Amino acid sequence: MESDKRIEQLKALYAECFNDSKQVADYLFSTKLGIQNATTSILNGQIIGALYLVDKQLAYLDEQVNYPFIVALSTSKTHRGKGIAASIIQKTLKKIYALGLPFVGLYPAITGFYDTHQFTYITKERKLNTANLDLVSTQDAALLLSLYQDATANLDFYFTRTLEQSNARLAEIAADCGKAQLLYSQDKLLGYSLGDGEEYVIDGSINYHPLGDKINGHMARVVNLASAFLLTDITIPFAFAVQDHILTENNIAITVENGIISKSDKTDKSIKIEDLTALFFGIMPQNAQDFHPYFKKIKGQLAEKY
Repeated sequence: MESDKRIEQLKALYAECFNDSKQVADYLFSTKLGIQNATTSILNGQIIGALYLVDKQLAYLDEQVNYPFIVALSTSKTHRGKGIAASIIQKTLKKIYALGLPFVGLYPAITGFYDTHQFTYITKERKLNTANLDLVSTQDAALLLSLYQDATANLDFYFTRTLEQSNARLAEIAADCGKAQLLYSQDKLLGYSLGDGEEYVIDGSINYHPLGDKINGHMARVVNLASAFLLTDITIPFAFAVQDHILTENNIAITVENGIISKSDKTDKSIKIEDLTALFFGIMPQNAQDFHPYFKKIKGQLAEKY
């Protein structure tokens, strides 16, 4: 069958481009990756490039938002340097825009590439210092979910998670030969760690420990500009041009009142889409200071990598 041929090609491309074990790859293709969520580039009947969009749910300022998550962008080694990955990204962004979804996210395996497509880092993470912690392995999905919910209770954006999804996280970690560990200090339960530092929840914060070194974490991008503003009640008292060189639909001059955008014939200021993305996720870029007062200083964290 044609679908069987395509899935085998996708698996072969994944194996060529990533160092995951067969166990991990088999798990991902049985749960998250497949023809149904792949954007591909095909040459002479062969898949030479692929990207997967994993559906996630984002809590954003009390709204529930579909948040597509880019996973495993890859190009066959014999076809690299030909713009295939860039073409797939652009096709994917246009698809997400047409669905009316405000944002797209990813956890980058490499730096640099996504910057050119106007993604920006929206979280800083910390490596966990376990010197004064006791780690106890666990498979208690309900307890992990409770700790996660406590940690995200006062955040303005985070992945929503159910008990089913908590169990799926444990299965995903196990497939990668990782552990879920509860973190104790003097018999006090502080939180948990998943995998090889993939996710931490400690004392009400995700990926945080005061002795850890900060590293770049999650990247995001505004896709559908109108949908993003509709999540807010923002009013900006001047017209401005948005600079988006990938999605021309966003490359417009607008005014914003109570979260509703209108096209404008004139502009007083301009802003790059990546800086606008940063503002939506509580980051205040230096080169967008004129916009700082009109965005709520929100706080949050997106910690999953798949």
